[in-house]
Amino acid sequence: MILVSDYPPIELIGISGRLAIGSILLASGIMKVVRPPNLEPLINAVGVPEIGSRNLIARLLASIEVAIGLWLFTGWLIKYALVSVILLFVAFIFVQAAAVQGGYKGGCACFGANENGQIGITQRVRNIVFLLVSSFSFVSSFKSTGTEFPIWALPRLVFVLAAIMLGAGTAVYLLSTEIESLVRRPSS
Repeated sequence: MILVSDYPPIELIGISGRLAIGSILLASGIMKVVRPPNLEPLINAVGVPEIGSRNLIARLLASIEVAIGLWLFTGWLIKYALVSVILLFVAFIFVQAAAVQGGYKGGCACFGANENGQIGITQRVRNIVFLLVSSFSFVSSFKSTGTEFPIWALPRLVFVLAAIMLGAGTAVYLLSTEIESLVRRPSS
């Protein structure tokens, strides 16, 4: 049986971050399958030629997110999984910046068609935070081989820490989204 004391604190935080990011990717991918967003205007603003229907692109992205999310939970070849996540978030950051630069005024559709509002600083900061958490998890994965364990072999504290990260992150994101919408709202 693996005990919490078997892990250095930095590794516990890294594993928790990995599980939090895995949960976020799973949720995002599933939401894109349930309510596929219309990605055509965003893709057009970035300057990518039409490559298929909006459902095809959304489902492909959803499949990638779900696959990487599940990969993070398995603990198998975790360093490669974390590099994949880092590259994914870097791509999201650049696509959002290019879309805004290209005149796109819609939502980011990061969590399917449910996400409303214009791409703004909140979405950019959120993706940068996800990138930082993924990077921290990657760096901490070199500290010990414990990060290779699948989720069923991890101590319960890791799940508590991951849940706290998810809860705090959700609260901060909802608050910042609300503040951003109030700032953007035209005064009467």
